[in-house]
Amino acid sequence: MKTIEEFTNKIICGDCLEVIKQIPDNSIDSIITDPPAGIAFMGEDWDDFTSVKTTKSQLITWMNAGVKFSSAGLLEFQEFIYLTFSEAIRVVKPGSHILVWALPRTSHHTAMGLERAGFEIRDKIYFVFGSGFPKSLNIGKAVDKLLGNTREVISKQERSGRSGGILGKDTKIIHYKTKGNSEWEGYGTALKPAVEEWILARKPLSEKTITDNVLRWGTGGINIDACRVPLQEGEDLSINREGDKKLDTNNRGWGFKAVSRDNEGRFPSHLILDESEEVDNLFPKNTSRYFQHCSADTRIFYGNKASKKEKGEGNNHPTVKSLSLMQYLCRLVIPTGGIVLDPFAGSGTTLIAACQEGFNFIGIEKEPKYCRIAEERLKNLIQE
Repeated sequence: MKTIEEFTNKIICGDCLEVIKQIPDNSIDSIITDPPAGIAFMGEDWDDFTSVKTTKSQLITWMNAGVKFSSAGLLEFQEFIYLTFSEAIRVVKPGSHILVWALPRTSHHTAMGLERAGFEIRDKIYFVFGSGFPKSLNIGKAVDKLLGNTREVISKQERSGRSGGILGKDTKIIHYKTKGNSEWEGYGTALKPAVEEWILARKPLSEKTITDNVLRWGTGGINIDACRVPLQEGEDLSINREGDKKLDTNNRGWGFKAVSRDNEGRFPSHLILDESEEVDNLFPKNTSRYFQHCSADTRIFYGNKASKKEKGEGNNHPTVKSLSLMQYLCRLVIPTGGIVLDPFAGSGTTLIAACQEGFNFIGIEKEPKYCRIAEERLKNLIQE
């Protein structure tokens, strides 16, 4: 078994399950990671769990439990999460919090894998964003094609694009908007993606109370004050509402008192918003304490989707996370001076965010091309 210093502030290129086995027990303060979603995203092998690769005995167990073959791929994905975090729970300290990214479609399997590994699900954070294209089948169009029906051309639009996929040549693409007359016109198969989930979980405490656990291990709490949402100019929340039980039942720290203590800012919430115009238009601009927002009134933390400049030159990773979002999440769950582990480091955004916030990190990434990108991004950060 190696020492923790041999891993700290490094990117290790390899299978995370094998690398984690070399990390000492109870040596990591937190995990923040973006694992596969189990949907074969963009045909990538690392996200493909559509075929059953598990042991024969496990397959027989599923079959005896009445599992259909079409569901076996997602159970395989859940098993992958379970095996990975069964090893990860050993290396984090008792009371350590982890944040694990998930898509709404498969987040239940991610959560089940974490629970089976021994983690306690504590909460979820929802990141709402404006970008994202619905991957929905136009059923009316498909029906007309199958039946040989003629569709009426409503409009013609020319736009720039690439032929032959992302790496193709720049070209002009003509898009025809058509309409049919079948009873299935207007029907589709999917919603527009607009939400990502971060599952907040915790390794069980080793001590009788959180206070004792914090004093022994330095873990067990989340940093509320470091993640409070700033008040708008002139906003005063220091009104004494001690006796209002609706707002602060038994003085346990939620409600009005929780968000108004000494005017430090509002309590961090489940919801994080992208700063895009689409998201801005979704929320009402009224006197709601939690959803009113404009440039001078931020009641909820705002992140953003990763820009081309933020990703860095040559970064073609398909799921690069927002740097401002990852900085916020690092502040929330990593203790001062702590070490965060990212077993699925990708192009290194979590590691960069941790570095910028003054934390130590350990990154593990299986794909050599993404390891090189992450190392280059960290090198540029150090130079800056």
